[in-house]
Amino acid sequence: MTSAYTLDDLQARVIQLNQQIGGNWAAEWQLLWIVEEIGEVSRALQKLENLPAKLFDEDQRALQDNLKEEVGDVLYGLISFCNTVNLDIKESLLYSIEKFEERHSVNP
Repeated sequence: MTSAYTLDDLQARVIQLNQQIGGNWAAEWQLLWIVEEIGEVSRALQKLENLPAKLFDEDQRALQDNLKEEVGDVLYGLISFCNTVNLDIKESLLYSIEKFEERHSVNP
């Protein structure tokens, strides 16, 4: 997959995929799924960073791939959630960036 996609392109792809798979879930269920996926990101990071101690015997490449997959699941869930509640994810992200810039006195 190429990284030439815009956030708008990806949001449209999520809408299309959800329509194809019958993914018209209520916002509350999507939010629960996002929380579950964040837990999976946490577990993947723990494995990758050998936290809390050397409990896992997997190669670094597989661990990095697993982390990438779990973060992707979170992003997919967030985009799907935004679509359900009629939020433009790009506008939401821009709003947060501007908020943090202002809060920390950073000029763009």
